[in-house]
This record gives sequence, C-alpha cells and structure tokens, in this order.
Amino acid sequence: MASSKTGNKTEKKVTDMDRIIPQIKILRKMSEGVDNVKNIKQYQIHELAAYLGGDEGETQRSLYILEGHKFVTPHPAGDFTSKTWQITEGGLLAAKSLANQGRLF
Repeated sequence: MASSKTGNKTEKKVTDMDRIIPQIKILRKMSEGVDNVKNIKQYQIHELAAYLGGDEGETQRSLYILEGHKFVTPHPAGDFTSKTWQITEGGLLAAKSLANQGRLF
C-alpha cells in the first residue's frame, strides 16, 4: 500500500495491486491439489482470511469480486451470506493460467 502524509495524519492509498493480490492468492489456495471440479474443497471465510493475513470483511470482498468473474461460488450456490466458498471450473482454469504465466510479483 502506498501512503502519503497529510498534516499529522497518514493516509493509506489502496492500489489496484493491493486489491488484485488477495484475489490471486485465494485462487491459488483454492486450487491447490485440485485437478478437476470433482475434487474441489470448500473453504470457510475465516480460513481464507487467516491464509491471507487479513480480516474476513476484506476476504469476503475479494470473494464477491471473484464470484462476479465466475471463479468462485458460495456454498450453497446463490447464498451470498454463506461463510463457505469453493472454486469453480472457471476459477481452476484461471488459476492454472496464472501458474503457467510464471511469477507475477
């Protein structure tokens, strides 16, 4: 995160990378050891938040963004208040594509 100082107050500016990196990490975590949608694992939001080192609210925000791209889905499907999420076939393809690109950052 970039920061700037205004008077006595330091403001943190959230960059695009600050928003994208947690999404990539979530896809990587959810795709670990998964070769097809038949053996996907479901994750609790608190598990993903602990993995990211952030809070559940930010993790949920990243999940909503990923869901908009059809990379993840809540369980049960359509229940956006659910604390349980899983990767989709599209998410697996995206994660594999990212893995084939080499190191992004």
